[in-house]
Amino acid sequence: MNKLTRSDLLEKLKEVIHSAVVPIVAISISIPGKVFQGTLISSWKQELNGWDIVGDLAKLTDVPVRIQNDAHLFTIGYSLDQNILEGTTIVGIYYPPHSMPGVTILSDGQLIEGEKSLAKEAKFLPFLMDSELPASEETFLKNLVNLVSIYNVVIAPKYFVISAGKTSPQSLSQTLTQNETLLQQPNTPSFYFDDQVTHSIESGLFWLASQDINF
Repeated sequence: MNKLTRSDLLEKLKEVIHSAVVPIVAISISIPGKVFQGTLISSWKQELNGWDIVGDLAKLTDVPVRIQNDAHLFTIGYSLDQNILEGTTIVGIYYPPHSMPGVTILSDGQLIEGEKSLAKEAKFLPFLMDSELPASEETFLKNLVNLVSIYNVVIAPKYFVISAGKTSPQSLSQTLTQNETLLQQPNTPSFYFDDQVTHSIESGLFWLASQDINF
């Protein structure tokens, strides 16, 4: 945000919308935060908190705009691509480099949101709330194991869908499937690791934009 103001961003969006060579019937947006009653809350480092994003976008276009958290779109998009969305319980963990993790809970294709859409704000868990960003892969993996251990007890999902920084899927799989704490827990989930997160978010964005469109 020190290089791009909200005005800059809105001007760029306006250019894209009004220069489109085909009619735009729906717009979907991925954000690192949550929207409640049109306003952004709980954004990364609080940078976007208080932004009336829905109101500002309504000034640019009459086209329906849907906005959703990036972790949710990653989890939904990947689950759709893998055909595991319906009939199961899924926990998604989106842990980008240089950021705190976001968590998503899906039950039979439905997103569990909670009060003010604030369920699953993992950065407020006690072991993460006052900590710095992990400086080593060892600390990063320790944080991930703690996250998985908590949600494996509280939710007991059938699947975990995980995008975790630059750590390889092989290293992630070995860490989680051999962890002593997880091995002692009663639920034995299956793990999916996504190293093509941009594609998954794009799939989630298409799903979001097409909610009210009949094909």
